[in-house]
Amino acid sequence: MGQVSPTLTRVFVQLQAYIQQQGASWRIPGITLFSNGEHVHENISISACLTFAGTLGEGLLPDGEPVKIVELPGVETMASVIHHGSFSTLQLAYTILLKWIESNGYTITGPSRELNLVYDPNGDETQYVTEVQFPVTKQ
Repeated sequence: MGQVSPTLTRVFVQLQAYIQQQGASWRIPGITLFSNGEHVHENISISACLTFAGTLGEGLLPDGEPVKIVELPGVETMASVIHHGSFSTLQLAYTILLKWIESNGYTITGPSRELNLVYDPNGDETQYVTEVQFPVTKQ
């Protein structure tokens, strides 16, 4: 878990640079997609995602190493919570949301997402705003 934040910072910087090199511009929010089937603390599979404005070729940016251009699938029902504050306290939001999902009869149906609604890598961490999402269905 200790490597997630610095890894994501590095990957988002690389992704932003790639989008700009292709003549497009990236947009907020940055999205982290956690592809593990469950909430884990090691061997975490993550993707850094950014929306962009501008088009090339067939309307999409070209894939490049290690960038892959994909459209995140829509989700019919999403359970989410807004967390205000540092990433170091983000686990509290996960705990609350996972308890709510279980106690309200929902089942998680896909990877969780974190949307960085307010984020500045050089800014005050207490001002961060992150939306934690889980796609769900009613049991």
